[in-house]
Amino acid sequence: MKTTLLFSTGLACALLATRTLAATDAAASWYAGLNAAQQTSHQDAGGRARADAILHAARHGLAARTDVVVSDTVALEDALAQSHAGERIIVLAATYELSAGLYVPDGVTLVGEGLMEFDPSGLPTGIAPAGRTVLKSTAGLTGDVITLGNGAGLQGLVIEDFEGRRGNVVTISSRASGDSVAAWIFQCELITRSPIFGSPGGTGPIGRGVLLVTRNPNLDANPPPHDGSELALRMSESVVRSPVGGSAVLALNFASHCRITVHLRCNVLGGGLDSAAGVSWPDPVSNSSIEIKSFNNLFRSDSPQPTLGGWLLAGGTDAPVPSLVPAGATRGNQLELVSIHDRIEGFGIGVYARAGRRNSPLAGVISENLISLNVTGLKLATVTSDLSLYGDFSFVAGMSAGDGNVVHAVLHDVTGSGARGNRYEDSSTSLGSDNMLVIRGSSTAFGKTNRNIVPAPPAQFFTSGR
Repeated sequence: MKTTLLFSTGLACALLATRTLAATDAAASWYAGLNAAQQTSHQDAGGRARADAILHAARHGLAARTDVVVSDTVALEDALAQSHAGERIIVLAATYELSAGLYVPDGVTLVGEGLMEFDPSGLPTGIAPAGRTVLKSTAGLTGDVITLGNGAGLQGLVIEDFEGRRGNVVTISSRASGDSVAAWIFQCELITRSPIFGSPGGTGPIGRGVLLVTRNPNLDANPPPHDGSELALRMSESVVRSPVGGSAVLALNFASHCRITVHLRCNVLGGGLDSAAGVSWPDPVSNSSIEIKSFNNLFRSDSPQPTLGGWLLAGGTDAPVPSLVPAGATRGNQLELVSIHDRIEGFGIGVYARAGRRNSPLAGVISENLISLNVTGLKLATVTSDLSLYGDFSFVAGMSAGDGNVVHAVLHDVTGSGARGNRYEDSSTSLGSDNMLVIRGSSTAFGKTNRNIVPAPPAQFFTSGR
């Protein structure tokens, strides 16, 4: 039986979140930083009644001055164009056909009337059929459907892309060097129908439910890369559907000295998670980072054929696009992923991690990049491989990515799929130096604390064997 709630999470998810995340300062900070509406929903079962009262007041002209109510596409576009920080635009239940992308300005919240449904475990199943607020792109829409400004948020919406159109559903991106954009998504349903396509720079990759990208807008020309930018996303109790093989969330840096933070809680993420801490194309990228905290999310393959990977992770890499233009060096980038009680289901590969990855012989050195995995309670159900972990990986014969690329993993209480084609290597070549896969502990302890990972990592990769 499904439970329909507007401002409340599934109780199992909320209670487990409270107990588990409060265990560490970092996790407690994450939980405490959720949007105020979300905190209210966890603490007070009357959240739905209050939400209904707000919508009722809005419809009858009793809303607060910071609430704007719209019921058609033109009014929605006008409200966004005239909005100011602190305003909430309430989008009444209907289908809104979009011929142009929408920008939600800094500090503005876009709220639909949709009611999220949950399964008995507390994970969302989608917005209920009745009373849906649907923002739907048309075939002629160019670019991304929704772009979020700093402090902007989405709630109670279905956002659907047009099949075959090239773009992303929601984008959070840098706008200039040193920019800062933090946004949130709560109880929304996102549907991406675009095929995955890589286009570094101004337009960026497409085919994603949510794209976070620090940009290099003009590829080795002015304006320069958006160095020193920071992006953040908090996404909870939402569903991403990727029926044509797109990915749910992609985070990557095309600029140096940037930081992206992604917090995911109690979502169903069709198409999985892709991330690269530093991507050189063609300018060098160094000392950028991505931090991902993932709690109780289901990553699943939505396409008819298994999507490649549940988590596709790179510390530093050149852009995976064919070109005769050399890419600069990719150095000192770091990706950290902390996962608690997640599930990865239906993908070809569960966890695909490459600290340093070379795609082209023309790319500069790719060195001293790091991936840190801290995974507890992960459950894997894959087709080909649960774990594919390499310190250094190169698609170019006779060339390593570089030197000093390291994947460091802490794996505890992980349940695998049984016999699969798992791969563990310091490097895909015998070239380069100090490239390593390092797994904390010993092979004996690993066997006692993890289950059904076959083959398990050889003893040589554990700290006890180094």
